[in-house]
Amino acid sequence: AWPGDVPDDFLQDDFEEQWAANVVRSAMDVGPAKLRRRTTAAPWMLNGTLLLTTAQAASLRTFFDSTTAYGSLDFTLTDPRTATTLTARFMAPPALRNAGPGHWLAELRLEILP
Repeated sequence: AWPGDVPDDFLQDDFEEQWAANVVRSAMDVGPAKLRRRTTAAPWMLNGTLLLTTAQAASLRTFFDSTTAYGSLDFTLTDPRTATTLTARFMAPPALRNAGPGHWLAELRLEILP
């Protein structure tokens, strides 16, 4: 599960959901393309930034390195839009940027599993 001491409320400026491209398009000799669903359950992307303190950034590092084995294991977190529980995994390691004394911006790219 997402660490309790790390906020899971993404900054609204760059919060992004990208739904799955779950359709196969096949060109036909004549007429419109044929479309079909690729699978019944497709993962989708959730990208965003968290504002963290130095202690919270350290906790996120421990969570990524140890708890999720450098992002290879999935985890649960609260959907920032619907407040439901999601199962996710990291698509890339979190990236930290300095946001002033004692504060950090953590950029996350998450894959939400069906």
